[in-house]
Amino acid sequence: MATDLAAVLAEERRIMNLYAPDYDAATRTNSYVYQIERSQFIEWITKTLRDAGRDPRELSVLEAGCGTGSVLDRLAQAGFGRLTGLDLAEGMLLQARKRRLPQAGWTRALIEDPPFRSEVFDVILACFTLHHLYDPQAFFRLVDRTLRPEGWFFVLEYNADSGMLERSGGGVRRSLGGLVRSLFAFKNRRALVSRPILPFLQNPAHRQLGFGAIRQAMAHPERYEIRRELRGLLLPTMLPVLIEESAFDRTVARWAGAADRHLERRFGGLFQWIAGRRRL
Repeated sequence: MATDLAAVLAEERRIMNLYAPDYDAATRTNSYVYQIERSQFIEWITKTLRDAGRDPRELSVLEAGCGTGSVLDRLAQAGFGRLTGLDLAEGMLLQARKRRLPQAGWTRALIEDPPFRSEVFDVILACFTLHHLYDPQAFFRLVDRTLRPEGWFFVLEYNADSGMLERSGGGVRRSLGGLVRSLFAFKNRRALVSRPILPFLQNPAHRQLGFGAIRQAMAHPERYEIRRELRGLLLPTMLPVLIEESAFDRTVARWAGAADRHLERRFGGLFQWIAGRRRL
């Protein structure tokens, strides 16, 4: 098992270091739809904490698998004052440090072997991180050990139960999604071709997780009050061909997002947001 874990970590580090210089500019990793999703996730985190009577300025926050620091940058803009980014790839942290966030510190280490004291963080989050891990339980071991009582963890992940991850096969929705992507890809072809193109690479453990699998990865779910929301039904069908610089695309994104808010509870979505509040 140790050998397998070492191989996965080595490949993940290699891929992330390869991606790092172009991660924020490439459509594969940071298209307009992903930017919208991350921003709305941060808004949800902020509202959840404020509704619970927590002041973001006073909270110690860890992002596990912080990459280039874009999420922590958004948290800083939202008023969070004590931020820590953890990542295994030195190339990602090099890009993160370029953001010059005075309230953020950056740590190169493994989620599987974090260098933190017990009960040191008020908030721990993972954004599109769990599906990269050899063992998703590693994230929740980190949470169990380093999250303070009444602290929160937040997870943004793909929803493997949505039926939206595989684009092959038939179905009216899939066919319409392919047509929409083709039309936007043609309209935005000049802008898209100017973006960095990253190869499609995955470590050997890479896989999508349903909510049941994420719950099973929690050694002590009884310690937490857990809530979940499903997001993204129409808007993700336009991955990765929408562009922010187009006023028309921004309008389409707003319309699709508004429609999704009415449809998600009934039909689900590509993304899942999970929050857990630690009991006393």
